[in-house]
Amino acid sequence: MNLRDTFLLDIQSYQWWISVVLVGVVIHVAADYIKPFVSKKVFAILKSFRSDLISESETAKRELESLRKSQVKQITLAISEMRHRFLGFFYLVVGLTAIYMLHTFLKEQEKTYFVALAVTQFSAVIFFITHSLDHWFKGIDDGKMLNKLNNWS
Repeated sequence: MNLRDTFLLDIQSYQWWISVVLVGVVIHVAADYIKPFVSKKVFAILKSFRSDLISESETAKRELESLRKSQVKQITLAISEMRHRFLGFFYLVVGLTAIYMLHTFLKEQEKTYFVALAVTQFSAVIFFITHSLDHWFKGIDDGKMLNKLNNWS
């Protein structure tokens, strides 16, 4: 007897139908008791997200007003944007160079003896690429703040 035949025999018995109905009733009752608890927790989480967004918005507005009042802060922000974009590009170049070096190194050497060195170099590649992305995004954030400051967006 295969699985399909066994299932067809089981589905014809009244014990199977009674067990299905009982399990359905148990699940329904459990869901009725669990639903309010889950709803309260989800509501609390969403409420905290909303309050975090409101506080971030107020912080951004205060920072923008502070920038409008101080030309020194504006220049510092512009320099920070250029610095982050330069470092992002620099780390990207270093990471791509490390990828090329890793590729040529593994191509020329026997892989079994130099696994530790290859893993170390690969982790350096990951480090440089993630630093590159981090600085790019910080530069983009600084640029957005400058655009808001000058009403360009």
